Parts: sequence; structure tokens; C-alpha cells
Amino acid sequence: MKTGGESNRTGAAQGEEVHPLEGLRAVQIGTFQTLPNVPWFPNDSWHLIPVQAPDVLAGTCDSLRRLCQYITAWRLDFTFIQRAIFVVTQLGERPLSDQARDELWRVFGVPVFELFVAGDGVILAHECEAHQGWHVNTRAAQFVKLRGEPHLVLRRLLPDGAATAIGVGFAGAVTREVCACGIQTERVVNLPASELDPDASFELAPIRRPSGSNANARGDQAKRAMVG
Repeated sequence: MKTGGESNRTGAAQGEEVHPLEGLRAVQIGTFQTLPNVPWFPNDSWHLIPVQAPDVLAGTCDSLRRLCQYITAWRLDFTFIQRAIFVVTQLGERPLSDQARDELWRVFGVPVFELFVAGDGVILAHECEAHQGWHVNTRAAQFVKLRGEPHLVLRRLLPDGAATAIGVGFAGAVTREVCACGIQTERVVNLPASELDPDASFELAPIRRPSGSNANARGDQAKRAMVG
């Protein structure tokens, strides 16, 4: 997957930051808007997505899995998503599980990548096409390991120059070795193999085809989000 042409790939290889969604027609779904400046569709307003003619879809794992159920139940055509699925993993959550990744691949048939984001939507790290860990956005974050501690610590770099530190809640390692994608930036590797919790089954609410006033209300909500 290329985000903005060969010139951007060259810049990234030299250590410059490239936004993972740059050059892509992306939309996002979810209970609330996570990524700034990316058109947002609330859950159950998915019938409006084709209006944006996106080739990339982003959202939290739960929202994307719910959409998978919607697509399967109504046999909807989402083949216009031709480039990628980006799963938004927020600070405090564990990395994407292999089971969820496989489910998204089966339904959409496009590569699945992970974005690790802060509560304000800033992308702290992201997965590339090589799937060899997360490339760190060094303008916004640093990942370190304390001596004798298996878990990673995030050092969040703020625009005013201040920094805060917080444990991410999972183990890993940090490297600057060249990635198989050809880019040499700081990466978080050896991420834990997360699994869906079998004791907390993901109960999806019944899905109804949008109609009448409810559909109109959802459409107005999505349009306001896209304008905002």
C-alpha cells in the first residue's frame, strides 16, 4: 500500500513522517469521530458511505465487526473499499487480535492495518504493508522500556513541548532496524498476540435496514459530521 506516491516513500525512508492515510479517500465509522479531518459516519448510518466514494475504511474494531455483520446479513456490496481497512486501536486498548483481523479480511477482501491513536485522535504509531510492527510518529510519541519491565511506556510529545508518560498496558520492543517495507523509522515490534475474549462474546445488536424518519435523522447526523 502506498500512501502518497514514490516521493513520499523516499521521504519516509529518509526518516520523515508520512501520514498513513495521506493520498487515500478515507472515511471512518464508530460511535464518535476518532480521527480528525476524516469524514465520519455514526454506527447504523453505513448506507450513506457510498456517497463519499471512499477506497479506505477506518474505525474501531467493534464498529468494523458490527459492520461486517451488517454486510453479511443484508448481502451488501462494499467492494468500493478497494485499498485497505484501518483498525483504530486507542491508547489503553490491546493490539488487534488475529481473529478480528481474519474476520475483516474475509468480509472486505483488502489488507488490514492498525492505527494506534491517542484520545485526541493523533496517530501515535501505525502498521505498514509489511506487517512488522508499528511505525512510530516521532513528532507525537516515543516508546521506551524501563529496565526490568516487560511493558512499554509511551512518552507523549505535546505541541507546546511538554511531555507526559503512561504505560500502554502491553509488552513489546522498540527498534530502528530497516523495516521490510524499506522505511527506517522507530518501530514498536514483538507486539503481543491478542485474542478475542471467549468469556465475553461480542454480542452484536440486531440490525434493521434504515428506513423512514430514522434513516433521515441518521442521514442528517452523518451529513453534519461530514461538514464539520
